[in-house]
Amino acid sequence: MKEADEQPLDRVYRLADNAEWKHLLDHLRFMEGFGLILLLAPEQAGADVCRRALRRDLAGKDRTLHCHQLHLGESPGALGDHLLQAKLTDDTGAVWVSAPEAERPTADAPIRQLWHDALAALNSRRNPLRHHLRIPLIFAGPM
Repeated sequence: MKEADEQPLDRVYRLADNAEWKHLLDHLRFMEGFGLILLLAPEQAGADVCRRALRRDLAGKDRTLHCHQLHLGESPGALGDHLLQAKLTDDTGAVWVSAPEAERPTADAPIRQLWHDALAALNSRRNPLRHHLRIPLIFAGPM
């Protein structure tokens, strides 16, 4: 990792030394086609560390990470629409979906509901998504 790209929390999380992170990278390396991955971090900042690390890992393989963030107030079906309409290039290695961080840890109910509604609405689109996305789909956020 280039020192200019490193953020303070990257040094705290030390993903290069983390067995679970190494397992995820191995899983992604051997995965072919569509896959669904749920990545939970202790807090949103940890999910951001993982996103940056995955982006760097994919860049080392001449691949890119396509990112999409959920938005409060969107209809539950918006995520499926965005994913099905995503213009992915041949070098896209994975799709990363995240949600905004709660303003306060005690005020995370709207974010939890956003995740619940968005993921529940994907069920009816699972087959078209599997055909459109021939790469891993990663949902990432705090526990």
